[in-house]
Amino acid sequence: MGGRIALVNSLHLMLACSVWVSRSYIPSRLIKGGEPVNDFDPSRIPGYATKKSYAHFDYRVAFKDVEARVCDADFIQRHAFLPLIANKLCHVRFWDGKKTLKTRDIAYASHLDHRIFQYYALQWGKLYDRRALETGIGGVAAAYRSGFHLTNYSVAADAIDAIRRQGDSLVITGDFTHFFDNLDHSYIRKAVRGFFNEGMLPPDHYQVLKNSIALLLLACWRFGEKERALLD
Repeated sequence: MGGRIALVNSLHLMLACSVWVSRSYIPSRLIKGGEPVNDFDPSRIPGYATKKSYAHFDYRVAFKDVEARVCDADFIQRHAFLPLIANKLCHVRFWDGKKTLKTRDIAYASHLDHRIFQYYALQWGKLYDRRALETGIGGVAAAYRSGFHLTNYSVAADAIDAIRRQGDSLVITGDFTHFFDNLDHSYIRKAVRGFFNEGMLPPDHYQVLKNSIALLLLACWRFGEKERALLD
């Protein structure tokens, strides 16, 4: 999804956010255990110099335009996040010769807020990847794992190879309706805190996480074509 923050469908805007993360992106501070790591270069963020086209309450900005503010923890602690703007995406699908219309909700953060979420998603995503590798599940959880150059085909091939090696296996499939819409936000907060020393979020991380959840629950504004024209 690139620059769009699909908050209604996935907080991971934060944890599975609509960004791509390179293996070279390593968060710069407060990794659990105090291990020193290299800073990552924000200029390597995809679309670093590109503005997103969707309409919102603020001006369109590229990451490079606001990098100094986004990377300033003191600024983030004081930043007032704007409401989300919600819309519906409609997709026409054909199955067994029949045409169906599938709609899903999507919410967009303001342009500056999106850049903040994008930056912190990079940090949290890398922390999650490291934790997954440390706990031995790095090859198990494949969804929303950016930067590993995985595709549906490669993951499926790995699973099939594992079944062949193991022999008799039990395969369980499932689908969860409105999975992300019904996530327990208190659990998400607990999970993110677990990435940091003593389970304490730095003030800037706390501000971003708190507002990402609050915007989803309390400040999501729906609008139609008339309102869109006003913002454009």
